[in-house]
Amino acid sequence: MLELHQVEVAYNKTATAIRGVSLNVAPGKITALLGTNGAGKTTTLTAISGFLGLENAEVVGGEIIYDGKRIDRLPPHKVSRLGIALVPERDKVFDTLTVADNIKITARTPARVQEAYAEFPRLGELSGRTAGYLSGGEKQLLALAMALLTEPDVLLVDELSLGLAPRVTADLLGELQRVQRARGLTVLLVEQNAAAALRVADYGYVMEDGRVVHDGTPEALLSHGDIMEFYLGIAEGDGMHRSYRDVKQYRRKRRWAG
Repeated sequence: MLELHQVEVAYNKTATAIRGVSLNVAPGKITALLGTNGAGKTTTLTAISGFLGLENAEVVGGEIIYDGKRIDRLPPHKVSRLGIALVPERDKVFDTLTVADNIKITARTPARVQEAYAEFPRLGELSGRTAGYLSGGEKQLLALAMALLTEPDVLLVDELSLGLAPRVTADLLGELQRVQRARGLTVLLVEQNAAAALRVADYGYVMEDGRVVHDGTPEALLSHGDIMEFYLGIAEGDGMHRSYRDVKQYRRKRRWAG
């Protein structure tokens, strides 16, 4: 349904942010895009959703294909009309409005408002609360509901866990998985919290320095020694976190020394 072929993105026509990124987001599945800060995850979502122009960036190589059509040159409103919705990393909701007003201005019909509350009962309880005073998890839940009110076929979710405790993150991702399964949605989930993301994902890609460095099923990624050291644990011997590239160099040196 959604494919990236050797996509490259440059900021200010000079600084290359992602280099030759290729992804295949399977229909009706959750695909996780993992990596640390600066890996290129958010830039990848921005390229898909069409918002690169707001950051003086552009796709300078490769192509993004959705449902057989190239979309990497389309503005955000046209990408949205195709059925692709973005839950951004920050500034997800209107802080000065109530929860109810946030939902009303997003819903296409009054009936959709009630469906949103039925799908997320917690938001019904919070409907009179000003969004800016919600907890981090509640605000993320509202942002997710607002994106779903556009009735997307593909949902792009950027750092749902940002600033949240592990338990809250697990609950939110559980809600995302529940809705995804109920609706048959296609989801591309960007996360730093690899362990939490891989609990709900069907497939995962790992990015570093603007490139995809590994991909596989959650089981394969969780059993991969290098991925475990970098994303889910600590490096052997010195207790220090390493980058994926450092881990690979370390292993090569160890093999040559042996």
